[in-house]
Amino acid sequence: MTAAPAQTAAPSATPSRSAGPPPNYVDRVSNALNRAKRYPNRARLRRSEGTALLSFTMLRDGTVTQWRIIRSTGDAELDEAVGEMIQRARLPPLPDEMGGETWSPTVPISFTLR
Repeated sequence: MTAAPAQTAAPSATPSRSAGPPPNYVDRVSNALNRAKRYPNRARLRRSEGTALLSFTMLRDGTVTQWRIIRSTGDAELDEAVGEMIQRARLPPLPDEMGGETWSPTVPISFTLR
């Protein structure tokens, strides 16, 4: 049995777009979400902490079209704060090197007391 010869891709005439976001863009989205996050006072007084897993879809211009919490923080007020955060956030537009018209990340949103 002989192995098939390795195939190489021919160079493309048009620039290709990467499937995933560049790391600096992920940092910009994270910073925008953190700026919009508010720790509810009553949850703070109860010393409630938790991490939610938030999934959302955004358009190229940064507009969030849908979102959902796929894992709760375990505290209803903190979960409500996650919803308020994603609705308040001003996310940066998708960079040109990202393909597609939408991006659908899943991100952890943590509430921790120091």
